[in-house]
Amino acid sequence: ESAARSDDAAPERSQVPVLKGPEPPTVRPSSLHETDVDTDADNGVRSPRILRPISLDHVCFDPRPAVVVGLGGLGGRLLKALRQRLSARTESESRVPVRLLYIDTDGSDIYESMYGKDGESLTHGDILTTPLKRSSAYRRKFKRLLEWIARRWLFNIPRSQKTEGIRALGRLAFVDHYRETADQSSQSDNARGSQLPPRVFIIAGIGGGTGSGMAVDAGYAMRCALMELGLEQGGVTGLFLQEEAASLHNASLAAANGLAFVRELGHFHRTGRFPGDEETGIPEASYLPPFDSAYFVRTGA
Repeated sequence: ESAARSDDAAPERSQVPVLKGPEPPTVRPSSLHETDVDTDADNGVRSPRILRPISLDHVCFDPRPAVVVGLGGLGGRLLKALRQRLSARTESESRVPVRLLYIDTDGSDIYESMYGKDGESLTHGDILTTPLKRSSAYRRKFKRLLEWIARRWLFNIPRSQKTEGIRALGRLAFVDHYRETADQSSQSDNARGSQLPPRVFIIAGIGGGTGSGMAVDAGYAMRCALMELGLEQGGVTGLFLQEEAASLHNASLAAANGLAFVRELGHFHRTGRFPGDEETGIPEASYLPPFDSAYFVRTGA
């Protein structure tokens, strides 16, 4: 169902450097003003202090750039909501160095993400479509692909060219379109107008086939893109959501996908070893998990 990865013994941890993200910057107030501080004579309790708002120099304000990658339909909906909030809260979206990238196999979800007012929906430049192909199109790659994907999935790709909730097909779509993904990632990681390395956030619903099947490889792919640009200090964070399904069948499949993803991610975070992938060109990693931090959220239907 997912890529077969070796559990062979790794070299000693002390011999391999571990990449760590920088400590987050600390914002310190320039001045605090205390007024109306009274003491209750009966119990000696001081009343709350009234503080001035923190004064920030907006001219010198240099927010840390970020790249937010959404995988699958749920990831796309969250990116669209983020675009709307960015548009509403900033005078000019270019002042906030946030790059959005939506990757999905489902054309209907992609169309939905582009529907809306200008500035409140995703654009063609924010989207990478990764549809599956017919089984015959993978004939030249059968031998290599069968090293990690079962025959039942490779020879029974849905006519819709969507994952239909199958994790292995989500990874197949990522592998098949990896070059386009890598090119988009390199463009996304080029922070504009900031001296700070960008932080990368990957958002995915783990109950579906696309998000659950792509997320681990996407984490390593973004690490590669950062390292090629000398920006590995930025770090990669994963935000994973388990959405309640409407039907019993979909609920069972979503629960199975979520459990499989958590176990797969747990393996890579425990060992930190990635064997490398010939199809994508992602190199071997030692003591380096796909994400610096990972957060899980359960949401309603």
